[in-house]
Amino acid sequence: LLMHTAVEVFVDASAVFLNVLSKRKREALRRALRRAGVPERSWRAARAALLDAWQRRELSNFEYLMELNTLSGRTFNDLNQYPVFPWVLADYTSPSLNLA
Repeated sequence: LLMHTAVEVFVDASAVFLNVLSKRKREALRRALRRAGVPERSWRAARAALLDAWQRRELSNFEYLMELNTLSGRTFNDLNQYPVFPWVLADYTSPSLNLA
């Protein structure tokens, strides 16, 4: 059962994953971080800015997908929420595909 009991804090190029074991404690931690001046990322604002940067080719496809994964709550710090990437197929005519 997926329980929302953790907070991931991003500092420069690294992340700290804090699991506090209950939703109530997680909310208390989020409030304390806000009071300390740690900004929360807004999904809507970040998504719009991210899409614009990708469309202007300021981000590679990989960077764009990594940011989307992060915004959706996926992280390398939790194996249940590991980032996902699509398969890209280039052969549309063969009767079978070699995925090796």
